[in-house]
Amino acid sequence: MIPLNIEDFKTVFGLLEEGVVISDKDRRIRFLNRAAERITGHSAEQVVGRKCYDVFQSDVCHSDCKLLRAMETGEEIVAPTVMLKNAKGDIVYIRGVTTPLGEHGNFKAVAQIISDVTEIVSLRRHVVSRYAEPSFITGTPQLLALLEMIPDLAVSDVPILVLGETGTGKEVLAKEIHHQSHRKDARFVRVNCGALPDALLEAELFGTVAGAYTDAKKARKGRLELAEGGTVFLDEIGDMTLATQVKVLRVLQEKTYEPLGTSRTRRADVRFVSATNRNLAEMVEEGQFRKDLYYRINTMVVPIPPLRDRREDIPLLVNHFLKKHSFLTGKDIRTVDHEVMDILMHASWPGNVRQLEHVIEHAFVLAKGQEVSIDHLPEEFRPDSMLPSDFTSGAPASVGNIRSAERQAILACLRRHQWNKVLVSEELGISRSTLWRKMKTLRIPLTPSG
Repeated sequence: MIPLNIEDFKTVFGLLEEGVVISDKDRRIRFLNRAAERITGHSAEQVVGRKCYDVFQSDVCHSDCKLLRAMETGEEIVAPTVMLKNAKGDIVYIRGVTTPLGEHGNFKAVAQIISDVTEIVSLRRHVVSRYAEPSFITGTPQLLALLEMIPDLAVSDVPILVLGETGTGKEVLAKEIHHQSHRKDARFVRVNCGALPDALLEAELFGTVAGAYTDAKKARKGRLELAEGGTVFLDEIGDMTLATQVKVLRVLQEKTYEPLGTSRTRRADVRFVSATNRNLAEMVEEGQFRKDLYYRINTMVVPIPPLRDRREDIPLLVNHFLKKHSFLTGKDIRTVDHEVMDILMHASWPGNVRQLEHVIEHAFVLAKGQEVSIDHLPEEFRPDSMLPSDFTSGAPASVGNIRSAERQAILACLRRHQWNKVLVSEELGISRSTLWRKMKTLRIPLTPSG
């Protein structure tokens, strides 16, 4: 072996494009290479000997220090995107790996290998802000008030429980909370708690080591590890068995877990958002859901109303899905005829918004022109096939009531945009001539004072 001294290592580290920061067990900086100086804006002469958290002021320094975790566990920590401040006080985003140096139980220092991903984060945010779909298309006061709460929900790490029927958009809301949180640059990972038996659900959540069971030929990361630094969405948590509930409760309480096949404890740096379409309070009374887990997950409860209780949103949603599937399919379908809107406005919608989109998607397969007609709807939505139970009130709503609902939806949109018909047309996904025709038919004034 060729003997190397410290100067030789410094020369090698100086050639790397990645930054190298070495800190001792007291979190005092002992070495920075040239790339680390460039990324952080700090020279080695200025910061060597100082506490790393005083220098870099990262968003994880005091809540989940990767250096301390590496020293404690003896494991290499792959960090998601982390925010720190450079020497000028500007925000810099880095990504990298932290590994302890020395023998297990007697680590002397920790090396952090970092890359600057500030430009990538900036570009991603630009793309998302410009091209991402809005989380909810709504004019309903209840939902609008809920959307105004999202920044407050996102800023905290408290568990959130989203309540709503199938298809109402529980996962959409959970993703929006994640994307507005400080965890937005890490992963959002969904776990369907009702789709897997206990053993497989545990393996999905916690991961496995090689040989944990007969078919486990190699180690497999669990959803908690994949979501490191991000958000875990426990979908349909009401379908989870009591046995698995105990283990999930521990993760929520202690932020620790063990992969299947090992007793080595891992730390879970994730935020939990749960969702269900079931009445958990009743399940607690019936002994089907643990009371301690129920109180742990419902620190903040967010209810999403079903589509039948927000009918004024149906025209907005229809136009949104027309625009979306026009883009996806290349077809130029711009509107639905009045009879179709009548049917959509008074259907019972057991599948909620998801079902409505499927109806529009079905129409896109059959429609040839620019308008969706009754012949383009799924068979169960055609008047000669619909039963009284398909309607909310037990019978078709009157045309007058439906026109009234559509009138209120357009009026609400006009008020939001101070009667700016260009903006209203864009939100509704219709041409200005179609908007003018609808306003005339529905006797909506052309001006606020009209």
